[in-house]
Amino acid sequence: MNKSSVGSLFKSETMGKLLAIILSEPEREFAVSELCTLVSGSQPTVWRELDIAVGTGLVKVRKVGRSSLYQGNFQHPMYPHLLALASHSFGIPAVLGKIFSAVHGVEAVVLFGSWAARFLGVEGQPPNDIDVLILGKPSREEIFAAAARAEKAAGMEVNATVRSVSSWRNPDSFIQHVQSNPHLVLFVNPTNENLAGLTL
Repeated sequence: MNKSSVGSLFKSETMGKLLAIILSEPEREFAVSELCTLVSGSQPTVWRELDIAVGTGLVKVRKVGRSSLYQGNFQHPMYPHLLALASHSFGIPAVLGKIFSAVHGVEAVVLFGSWAARFLGVEGQPPNDIDVLILGKPSREEIFAAAARAEKAAGMEVNATVRSVSSWRNPDSFIQHVQSNPHLVLFVNPTNENLAGLTL
């Protein structure tokens, strides 16, 4: 019998981040050292939170010699619901939305490309990077700095493309491609009337 209940989850930011990472890639196994880096947590803290997650049955653990590898259990009945909750509150979309929306001049942040497609349930090869569309007139230097912070938080390359707000309503071929394929709005300035049709 599991020693922990699902209700014991999400009591800490570290747990939220761990679940967002592990549950978003259920086919992948994570070493403790890698998870410590990704959540910026100490090994004792991460070990403790992983023990709780394993106790719920939502996360599986496999011993390889003296090492432990952790993997999401997509067969758990609460898996899709907790994945959505963890990802929205602590996952890469939430983190990237906060990082880029904090840059002055950013009016909207849209996740697109293969990472967005996999996140939204479209089958395909695992993504190697994350593509982000920035609408507005931010400083290029600040966007580059934000992308560097996003890469550190996400653990993979983040490519940020900047376009004007008006381009969303009068799209060129690139914006048309973004609009016609799976994408996820991470942030939108509700006071910008030109973005009225862009919703979270």
